[in-house]
Amino acid sequence: MENLNKRMIENAQKIAFIAKTYPEKNIVEISQLFQTSPIEFNAGAWAAQDLGYFTVAPDNSVKLGDLPEEWNFGELTEHLLVELPYAIAKLNAEQADIEEEYLGNWTAGFPAQDVIIVTKLLIEQGKLASYEVKNETVISPNREQRRKGAKPEIVVDTYTFYTLPENVDKRWGEKQFEDPEKLQKAEA
Repeated sequence: MENLNKRMIENAQKIAFIAKTYPEKNIVEISQLFQTSPIEFNAGAWAAQDLGYFTVAPDNSVKLGDLPEEWNFGELTEHLLVELPYAIAKLNAEQADIEEEYLGNWTAGFPAQDVIIVTKLLIEQGKLASYEVKNETVISPNREQRRKGAKPEIVVDTYTFYTLPENVDKRWGEKQFEDPEKLQKAEA
């Protein structure tokens, strides 16, 4: 493909990887995960189709084709593939894991698609692990609501934590919750 440059091919591979990772998403939903200009995304999506990575049906669904044997997402993503496990190892040394929202804050300078790709790829490679913590909160109705028959409501919030694989069973993220007895444990 003589009309494709290095960046277009990297973007094509990023889009194909996201499509593989989230098979339930159509091309429009995939585009919403990308922090880039429309021309960058469209050119990357067209390049991915030209390279045979996937096709897009008239209903915008994505059908995967022949994916690359070796992914190449570019220098920034390669940097994050090294930096993220290094930083998480430093957190783990303090017996802490990072929650998904905090990870988003930590990586705010990186495009969202690169962070998604890196976390999913590191988990696939066994260099990163995740787990979920479900925290129950009881919301009690006020006096007026109780008079009208309102009952307490239990709300369950789910938090995803990232850690190194050798520390996943330690579940250090649970320390941030007030009442560990109310936690529901689940693997991510």
